[in-house]
Amino acid sequence: MRVIQILAAIVLVALAGAVGWHQYKLANPTTEPLMVFTAEPLDGEPGFDMASLRGASLLNLFATACIECRNEMPLLQALQAEGVTIYGVAIDSTPEETLAFLDETGNPYAGLMRAGRSAFSAAYGEVALPYTLVLSNEGEVLTRVEGPVTVNILRNQIYPLLDRQAQLAR
Repeated sequence: MRVIQILAAIVLVALAGAVGWHQYKLANPTTEPLMVFTAEPLDGEPGFDMASLRGASLLNLFATACIECRNEMPLLQALQAEGVTIYGVAIDSTPEETLAFLDETGNPYAGLMRAGRSAFSAAYGEVALPYTLVLSNEGEVLTRVEGPVTVNILRNQIYPLLDRQAQLAR
C-alpha cells in the first residue's frame, strides 16, 4: 500500500511540474526571427511586407488544393472576426485559383501574397500545409503550427500567446 502512495505522489509532482513548465513557456516564449522568403502580391488584393510585420498576428500558409487548408478556413474567419490579424500566403497556386478558393471559403486575410513551395521550403524546410506562424509584437515567431488550426490548438497555444502579447503591448 505504501508503494502505491509513493507512486501516486511521484505522478502528482510530475504532473504539477509539467503544468508549471507549460505555464512558464507561455509566459516566456522563446522566439526566433521570421524567415523572409520571396512572395508576390495578388492583383487587386492587399499585400504585405514580410520583413516589416509587427504586432501580434498569424501568418498562415495554405494551398488551394489542400483539404485541411479548406477545413481550417471557418476557424480563421472566426479569429479574424475577433480582431486577430491574419496574413496569408498561397503556396503553389495561381492567382485565379487563390481568388476562387477565397471566394468559396471566405477571406480571413488582412494581406495576401503567393509564393512557390521552393521559396518557402528554402526558408522553413519541407513542411505540411497548412502551416501557421504565431508572431509577436516585434514580428518574431512565437510558435509554429504544422497542420490545420483546431479549436484545441487555438485554446492551448494560440490564444495564450496572443493574450500575452496584448498584455505586453499595454
